[in-house]
Amino acid sequence: MKKTILVFIILGLLSFLWSCKPSMEVIHISNSDEQIKCNGIIYHLPRTVFEVEVELNYEVLIPGPFNKYANKYLSITSVPFQEEESYSIDEIKVSSLSEPDPDAAFLIKSKKSFPQISFSNRNLIQGVNIDDFVTESPAEFLHEKSTCIPNDELTEPFFTDLSVKRNFINMLDTTYKVIEIDSVYQKIPVYNNVITSKELEQKAEEAANYIIKIRKRRFKLEAGMYEVFPDGRALKQMLKELDELEQEYLSLFVGKKYVFDYSYKETFVPEKQLEKKDIILFWFSEEEGISKNETALSRPIYLNCEALPQTKTVESFYKQQNEYKPKYNGLYYRIPGKCRIIIKDGEYIMSNDIFDVAQFGLLNSLPINMFKKSSPSILYDINSGSIINIQ
Repeated sequence: MKKTILVFIILGLLSFLWSCKPSMEVIHISNSDEQIKCNGIIYHLPRTVFEVEVELNYEVLIPGPFNKYANKYLSITSVPFQEEESYSIDEIKVSSLSEPDPDAAFLIKSKKSFPQISFSNRNLIQGVNIDDFVTESPAEFLHEKSTCIPNDELTEPFFTDLSVKRNFINMLDTTYKVIEIDSVYQKIPVYNNVITSKELEQKAEEAANYIIKIRKRRFKLEAGMYEVFPDGRALKQMLKELDELEQEYLSLFVGKKYVFDYSYKETFVPEKQLEKKDIILFWFSEEEGISKNETALSRPIYLNCEALPQTKTVESFYKQQNEYKPKYNGLYYRIPGKCRIIIKDGEYIMSNDIFDVAQFGLLNSLPINMFKKSSPSILYDINSGSIINIQ
C-alpha cells in the first residue's frame, strides 16, 4: 500500500514538473552549447550596416591646338600645354541598412504546434500571429560595394571647328626656264599656282581674328548700334549664341574641360571593438581619385564610430538584478542603441551623423509565461529587431 502511494506521489511530481516546463522555448544559438533532441525553427534578428556613398567630380583638361599662340594673338597666359586630370569629393552620404546578424540567431523549440511566425526573405523575424505585415522591400537589402565609372568616354577629335575659312591657300610658285633665242640662252620665269595647307600659326591667327570679330558684333548688339535692332528675346538668344561661339573658339587656345560625376560605395559593419577608433575607409588623392590601397600621392579618409549611451540605464538595471536568471526564454528582441558616425579628411570633418544601431543596443527576451495560455500577436521592426506592438 505504501509503495502504491509513493508511486502516485512520484508520478504527480513528475506531472507537475512537466506542466511547469513551457510548451515553447527559444535558444540563443550563438552562445549556447545545448544539445537538442529535435529540430526547430531558426530566425535571425537584424544588425545595422552602414553604406557610405561618395559622389566624386572628375575633370579632364585637354590642351588646345593653338595653345602656344594664346599669348601672341590674344594676350592670354597660363594656358595648359599638356593634359591634366583632377578629382574632388563633392559629397559623402551615410545611410543605414540591415542584414541578418550572425551573432543573433535563435532556435524556437516547441512541444506542441508552432505559433504563426512571419519571416522576411532573409530569415529575419517580422512578427508572430500577424496577418498583415509589410513585405520586405528591395531597399532594405544590403548594397554590395561598387564603383561606378563614368559612362561618358573621351573620344577624339576634341577640336573640329578650327576656322571659318578654307584650310588651303594659293601660292605663286616661280620657276625659271632656260631657252635659246638667237643663239643666246636666256632664263625666263615660269609662274605656277600651287595649293598648299596653311601653317598652324596662320590658322591660329585666323581663329584669334574671328574671336575679336565676335566680340565686336556682341558689343554692337549690346550698345544698340545696329539700325535694325532685335527685340528682347531675340537679342538675348543672339548674345547667348555669340557667347557659345566665342567659348568654342577660345578653347582652341585655352583648352577644353570635360567634367564627369561618378560614385563610389563602401559598406561598414559597426562593432564594439572598433568603437572610437579611426578606421581607414579608403585612400584619396586629387590626381588618382579613390583607391583601396595606399599610393605615393594618396591620403587616408577616416571613419570613426562612437557608441552613444542610449541603453546604458537599461543595461545597468539588468546587471544589478543578481537573481535575474530565467531558466527558459521567450522570443528574443532588441532595444537598439545609437552611434555617431564621423568621416574626416585629416582634421576636416566631411560627415557627422547619428544613427540607430541594432547591435549596439540591448538583447533581451520576452517572458516565457506569455506563451503558456495565450497566443499573443507580436510585431517586429525588421530593421532594428525591436518590438513595435504586442496584443
